[in-house]
Amino acid sequence: MIVGKLSPYINLDSSDETTCRLSQETLAQELMYANHLGLPAVMFTLRRDNQINLARLINNKMQAGCTYQFWVHLRMESAAVAASYYLTSPDGMGETTVVPTGQHDTWEWWNEFRSLCNFDKKLNLALEVTPDIPSSAELERWLGEPLKCVMVPTSLFVSNKKGYPVLLKAHQCLLRSFASLDLQLVVTGARMSAIDPLLAFARGYEDYLQCPLQPLMDNLETHTYEVFEKDPTKYNEYERAIYCALVDRIPYEERDEKEFVVMVVGAGRGPLVRASLMAAHKADRKIKVYAVEKNPNAVVSLQAQQAELWKDKVTVVSCDMREFKPPEKADILVSELLGSFGDNELSPECLDGAQKFLKEDGISIPMSYTSYLCPIQSSKLYNEVRQCKDSNKPPIHQYETPYVVYLNNKFQLSSPQSLFTFNHPNKASIIDNSRYKCLNFKVCQKSVLHGFSGYFDTVLYQNASLCIMLSILPETHTRGMFSWFPIFFPMKIVEYCLLFPQEPIHLLEGDNLAVHFWRLSTKKNVWYEWAVSQPVPGPIHNPNGRSYTIGTSGLRHCSANGTLVYLSRELSLSCGHNPEQHASLLIKNTNEDAFKYSDKHEWVKLEGNVGTIGITHYAQDALGDVVFAQLPDVGTVIGSKDECGALESVKAASELFSPVSGKVVEKNSAVEESPGLINQSCYDKGWLFKLELADASELEKLMDEKTYEDFCKTDAH
Repeated sequence: MIVGKLSPYINLDSSDETTCRLSQETLAQELMYANHLGLPAVMFTLRRDNQINLARLINNKMQAGCTYQFWVHLRMESAAVAASYYLTSPDGMGETTVVPTGQHDTWEWWNEFRSLCNFDKKLNLALEVTPDIPSSAELERWLGEPLKCVMVPTSLFVSNKKGYPVLLKAHQCLLRSFASLDLQLVVTGARMSAIDPLLAFARGYEDYLQCPLQPLMDNLETHTYEVFEKDPTKYNEYERAIYCALVDRIPYEERDEKEFVVMVVGAGRGPLVRASLMAAHKADRKIKVYAVEKNPNAVVSLQAQQAELWKDKVTVVSCDMREFKPPEKADILVSELLGSFGDNELSPECLDGAQKFLKEDGISIPMSYTSYLCPIQSSKLYNEVRQCKDSNKPPIHQYETPYVVYLNNKFQLSSPQSLFTFNHPNKASIIDNSRYKCLNFKVCQKSVLHGFSGYFDTVLYQNASLCIMLSILPETHTRGMFSWFPIFFPMKIVEYCLLFPQEPIHLLEGDNLAVHFWRLSTKKNVWYEWAVSQPVPGPIHNPNGRSYTIGTSGLRHCSANGTLVYLSRELSLSCGHNPEQHASLLIKNTNEDAFKYSDKHEWVKLEGNVGTIGITHYAQDALGDVVFAQLPDVGTVIGSKDECGALESVKAASELFSPVSGKVVEKNSAVEESPGLINQSCYDKGWLFKLELADASELEKLMDEKTYEDFCKTDAH
């Protein structure tokens, strides 16, 4: 429904004759145009009482048989009445000023106006909800009027705990009172500021420790690619960088003769390939693209896009970029191999290996990147680190492992400082990506050091007049980008001892905090070591990479919660893909005998007579991003294979079936609040509910780890 609105400056009851005459002409013109457009209604605002001339002309139009209705826009309470609630008497005694009724009563304005118009049925009311709600008696009086529209200003909305705009309970009840009437609901006013994409993306993962990706050791799964590809800001900046590089390096008059070779290394499922092609189209330049990717699953996606969209514009190469032998050299090398600390996903090693097929005057996008460190205090992160245990690693491994984490509950002890910088292409005669640096921070106030947060920024492309950058530094964070969370390096003060558990470092205001940081490497691994020398000297963390390394090859790594990740085959339930064509990751707990699996892809872990139940990594990967979880209530009695809840994702909905029978003794409320925990940690924080088992022998009918893995490879399910 389209409703016309009269100009707000029309004032037929002005004391100035010229204003009255011009207003009358304007009103006639606008009503004529409304009739021409065939509008069903025209709305105007009553801003005060004594609008007699306006009422006369509106009444004349209705008496002449106009085809449209008039909607009179009024606030429930006038601005003067609303202001009176906060004003005191002139004598300053604190008594509320009483505003005379009638003069500022909007219902009186309406009553006078519609009386002058002889209660014509074409005259209706558009009522605006105000912050202060009138008394119930006044509200009931409004409900007896010919309401056609209720207007809700955006200023009445507040943000709930999830960041979404909602009305207060009182206003919700008010709108419910209008529900029985046949009227329009209009939200009016300035557009509310959008939820920050980073905050929206990170919701539910605040201060949640995650293991950094190791793309050279693992083939990333579909869910991980989907997360990265949802970040439009990052790829818009990449596209802009490629566009500027093409414009700078191919003169306009040579655009038809020159064709640049662009090599996208680590192409994934193709977002940078698409960015390159779009940049060339906008720049009106010719390019040939090579998409190099080692993950065979991602290569399938690249080949499908090549066959359907890109045709001969793109050549897909399935191999490790360091082993690629190109038929020609590249003018531009494009990659997105950066991690939360810039170099922690081995971008230097990869790009140094790939620069051999770059022309002498070729460039790399990104051109450089720099890591940053900042000392922080966070009891929450400290306690999370203490809970991370792995029997296969040194007892203090959790203090020597960096974690990717969205920092929320923390305090910065000083400003971040730059650490290591890498430039590409690397023109050094001897390439060595090992680094060492000592940073000195002045502590701003008495506090406790629990660790160091790590960030990075990168220069994608730079010329004499512009610099295109991406940054996750808090002070310069690229607006709207959420592809990277910061990294966290924990701290301990003494070596592990049963008599002396790990303690954080206590600092005083003005202390000089000196931290030493190393980036070290061998042919197989890269790792970080770090230590504090002032004000209290401490041990070197992670010597020789004893607790954490970044591998340059292989297909197995350790995650933050001590589980092992193996490669297996995936049946994509939602897309109908052949299970022998696509691979995914099955997560296996180190205590494999404690886990049993059902043919519905649920797992059970027995502790005493209580079984913890969740869905497998295989199932969550097939579902995609889980956005809703309905779990059984405590006390519910469930039979084996009974439907007991539901999960909904962005791709599909799926019922939950209990693999065993029993009584629900606990459900995971955190999953109902943040369903994404199922995708993030389906075997740990993403468990669903716990049952007191009715018959423990039912576990014998379930599959062990090996049987379940074989089951996932078949088409039988």
